[in-house]
Amino acid sequence: MNFEFQDKKLKKEHLKKYRNYKVHLQCQSGKPVVTVIICTYHIKSRIYVYDETETSLLKPIIEYLTDYYDEVKYLTIKNKINNELKLSLREIQFLVLLPFMTRKKFRLNKVRDVCNLIEEIKDKKLFDDEKYYLPLISAIHQWQ
Repeated sequence: MNFEFQDKKLKKEHLKKYRNYKVHLQCQSGKPVVTVIICTYHIKSRIYVYDETETSLLKPIIEYLTDYYDEVKYLTIKNKINNELKLSLREIQFLVLLPFMTRKKFRLNKVRDVCNLIEEIKDKKLFDDEKYYLPLISAIHQWQ
């Protein structure tokens, strides 16, 4: 699996770059590679870069994080933190990706919210494995 992150609107040249890199990885490893492009850009691109004869194996899987934003899930996690209930790995993963699920103009506020929640999670020991949110803890200290 090859994960790529795209924070700009996808264009043909981006997909060509990802395709070339995928082919390079396949040649280097001798194994099939699936490319997943995770888009943090909030507007879905309509790109038609592949012609009909091209194999579907070269086409990447494109996921837009904005499709996964769930306010109810976010509020449920906040409620669990307020009530000092342990969080699952899925909930931590959701929190870590949450700022990228919002529109760019709201992203900074969401980053602040999530960083505050992560601090609470750490202080209240609501999740056992810090490695999943350690990068956010580092980011918090840079804000201060």
